[in-house]
Amino acid sequence: MDEAPAHLHLHRSTAGLDHRDSRSGVTEFIPVASAEDVAPLMLAAYRGTPDDEGETLADAVAILRSAMAGAFGPWLPEASFVARDRGGRSSGAIVTALEDDGTPFIVFVFVDPDRGGHGIASLLISRSCRALSDSGHRTIRLWVNTANERAVSLYRHLGFVEVVADSRHGSSAVGPATAVGK
Repeated sequence: MDEAPAHLHLHRSTAGLDHRDSRSGVTEFIPVASAEDVAPLMLAAYRGTPDDEGETLADAVAILRSAMAGAFGPWLPEASFVARDRGGRSSGAIVTALEDDGTPFIVFVFVDPDRGGHGIASLLISRSCRALSDSGHRTIRLWVNTANERAVSLYRHLGFVEVVADSRHGSSAVGPATAVGK
């Protein structure tokens, strides 16, 4: 029987992340309008990564629709964006929702594989954090597959640290990074 992949639960402040990268080619951020608009990009981005489970385009549409319908917690369209270049081409997207305790989290962030390594994911996370901060949220979280070393490295670089449950107070605190199953 296959073992479920280990995940890290990370968080950081929504303030102080003002990432800019001239290599990205990103000229605008637009709201995520529909699952159909970003599903092909999501499918391409995850293909061949540790998060690839052999999904089809129809699967990607269904997953995104369910996220936007609240399957992972209430969707936050005001902090979910598509990054586009000068030609109007989508180069990445971020989808955010609320965890059970009301803390925003990144459900998905993905980048066109031909545009990877140009700072687009960092720009999307920065843009989402700015929108969340502007609306009064102080923290953002995410779950990441520990086998996706590139993503873990990016999140660490952006200042994300481990969320550790504190059963004494029913809250979370910063602690050393450890893998947890999800």
